[in-house]
Amino acid sequence: MGRSTHRRRHRPRARRAFLTLVTTPGEAGEKTFLALLLYPDDSRDAFSVRLPLVGARPPGILRTSATFEGARAVEVFRLADASSWPEVAAFLYEETLPGTVKDGGVVEQVLMPDD
Repeated sequence: MGRSTHRRRHRPRARRAFLTLVTTPGEAGEKTFLALLLYPDDSRDAFSVRLPLVGARPPGILRTSATFEGARAVEVFRLADASSWPEVAAFLYEETLPGTVKDGGVVEQVLMPDD
């Protein structure tokens, strides 16, 4: 029968090339950080996106709009390195899921509860 691949998982291996996708700040005076989104293999280039700060800690997960086999999907990136927070944080691709980003946005920040 046909293969169902609603999720793809990859083991962590980061690429080194970066492409800045979005760098437009929000409202005047809004504080932002640069999110580096890394893929674990050489199939796609890593990219960066400037996002508003929504808390004292970086988001644990970023969800980005994508397509998978012609359908709407969400790429999930998990926080990998916050040593330069609040200026920069790196996120590693984890999986692609069917669905959409909350409120029809391009990137959704998912805050994690305090440990």
